Amino acid sequence: MAPLSGLDARPLASSLTRIGALVYAEAGALYGFEGLRAFKEKFSPRWEPVYIAAPGGWNLGRTLADAALLSSGGIVGLLR
Repeated sequence: MAPLSGLDARPLASSLTRIGALVYAEAGALYGFEGLRAFKEKFSPRWEPVYIAAPGGWNLGRTLADAALLSSGGIVGLLR
């Protein structure tokens, strides 16, 4: 998995897609999205989109935060 990679900020893209592309581009210093994708690219993966089904509204933020905690190994891993 390479979070948020492959999102295009096209004019007709949804607002969430454009926000995701902005986070990918601007938050790289904090998380290293591009470095993670470059590292995994060495293994010639077959990239496929993965989707998360979540409730809308304010619950979406909590769902995404929980997914970030799970994928990073907890709060300590998330803060590294």
